[in-house]
Amino acid sequence: MSPTARTLAFLKKNGWQAGVVERTIHGRIGGKRIVFKRDLFGYGDILAWHPGIPGELLVQACMTGDASRRMTKALANGAGDRVRPGRMFCVMGWGKYGDRGERKLWHVRVLWLENPYRPEDLRMSEYRDRLPVEAAGAAPTQHIGGSND
Repeated sequence: MSPTARTLAFLKKNGWQAGVVERTIHGRIGGKRIVFKRDLFGYGDILAWHPGIPGELLVQACMTGDASRRMTKALANGAGDRVRPGRMFCVMGWGKYGDRGERKLWHVRVLWLENPYRPEDLRMSEYRDRLPVEAAGAAPTQHIGGSND
């Protein structure tokens, strides 16, 4: 299961309506077939909204080791200028973790870009195993451990 599919399932399980906004582009260069993906605004894979939370959430899905690099890329592509009340952005990095000798389970690391009122208030927060919008007053998310796919 890809990080995008895992993130979609996680969001839907927690009451979000979500869809993939990343495009797959097929073409040819010099007789060779190429396939690449293009993110919305250069950094968004999934657009989601929740009935109890005003605004929308744009998500970049990846593996945990790429999360910081993806946040840096998003900031370079203007994510800080687009985030404001009602427009949220986060990077969800997925990885398998567990104690030695124990079954490894999927967990999510969420890097949350927050800009509640003014551009000078821009900050980044990190959450583990819960949606970042819990900080905005949404109901707590259940622990996501237990998936071994």
